[in-house]
This record gives sequence, C-alpha cells and structure tokens, in this order.
Amino acid sequence: MSLSQQVELQSLLQFKNRLKDPLNHLETWNTSNSPCQFLGVTCDPTNMQVISISLSNKNLSGEISPAVCALTGLTSLLLDTNSIAGNIPPGLNNCTNLKVLNLSSNSLTGQVPDFSALSELQVLDLSTNYLTGNFSSWVGKLQNLVSLGLGENNFDAGEIPPSIGNLKNLTWLYMGACNLIGEIPESMFQLDLLETLDFSQNQISGNFPRAISSLRNLVKIELYQNNLTGQITPELANLTKLR
Repeated sequence: MSLSQQVELQSLLQFKNRLKDPLNHLETWNTSNSPCQFLGVTCDPTNMQVISISLSNKNLSGEISPAVCALTGLTSLLLDTNSIAGNIPPGLNNCTNLKVLNLSSNSLTGQVPDFSALSELQVLDLSTNYLTGNFSSWVGKLQNLVSLGLGENNFDAGEIPPSIGNLKNLTWLYMGACNLIGEIPESMFQLDLLETLDFSQNQISGNFPRAISSLRNLVKIELYQNNLTGQITPELANLTKLR
C-alpha cells in the first residue's frame, strides 16, 4: 500500500471511530482491506484515491470527524438519513474539493460553519436537523450550487439572505420550517433555473410576490403556512411547468 493510501486508510479509520455502527455496516472498514474495499467508498480508478463516501440510511450515530478532509480527492460526502449528532465540524472547510455535502435528516446541533471556502459545492443539504444560530449570507458565495437545503431546522428568526439571489445555477431551494421572517427579497426572482422553491411553514410576510411568475422553470412552489397577504397573481398561469 502506497504512503498516500496509508494516509487515506488512517483518515477513514479515524472517521469511523467517531461513529457508532450498531448494525456493523462498517465491518469492512479495517486494516485488512484497502480503502477502496470499504463499504460506501468509491475510488478514482486511475489513481485509487477516495473520491466519495456514501453512508446514507445506515443507522449510524455518533459524530462527524473532520479527519475525512485528509482525503484530498473527496468530492462527495453523503451521510443523510442517520442519527448522527453533535456539531458540524468547522474542519469540513478543509474538504475543498467537495461537490456534494448531504448531512440531511440527522440530529446535528449548533451553528452551521462558514462553508464559503467550499467553492466547488453543487449540493449542500443540511435540512431536517436541529441546527441553530443565525444563518449567514456566506451561502451566496457558493456560486456553483445547484441544490440548497436548509429547511426544518431551529435557526434564529431571520430574513432570507438576499445573497441567495447570486446562486444563478440553483434548481432546488428548500428553506421550509426554519424560522424565516420578513419579505422574500427581489433577488430571489432572478434565479431563472429554479424548479423547486419551498419557503413553507415560516413567518414570511408582505404581499404575494408577483415577480414569482418570472421563474418560468418552476415545477413546485411551497409557500403555505406563512403570513403572506394580497392576491395570488394571475400571471402564475404563465408557469406552465407547475405540477
């Protein structure tokens, strides 16, 4: 085993050691195997570097170790639909090649670290956890994002960051049930590729936004259980892709 593979092996074992695995899904994660033989691990066939960890819905608990960021080729980290707790480690900022980070449907707490250094991210899904604190405008720097999920968290009451309007590649935006207040910023209606827009179950106020009818690719709009007033604009009929 090469030196780089040994480094990756140790990083993965450190990552495993912070997790609890009652169904023994990670039994292949041991020193007898190369990292590419570990369950849920995918390697680049040209250099055998670890590029993906996919451990969705494996009944895992424990915490996330930032040791995983020693995997310099890692582009995808999928840990959704488990019972992982604790804070999201700020050290994940060192996973600078990540394109997909899905930590949704866990029991994560604390504030969301500033992930603006992860400029390659295309999918960031932190929805359905117990995250708190202010949700910062740094997300507007992640200009490669296609999917952004922050809904179903316990964030402090705050307005929708106008900087989300910078995310011109966004097709899926889920910010339901996360204590949003104020009006929907005009910048949101410049997201021409948006297919799903979900701000449901918040305290968003103001008139129903007429400008929403300019988002011609919308397939789904969820705005229920808010404090919107006024009339539903007839221009919604222009959104021919709505289902």
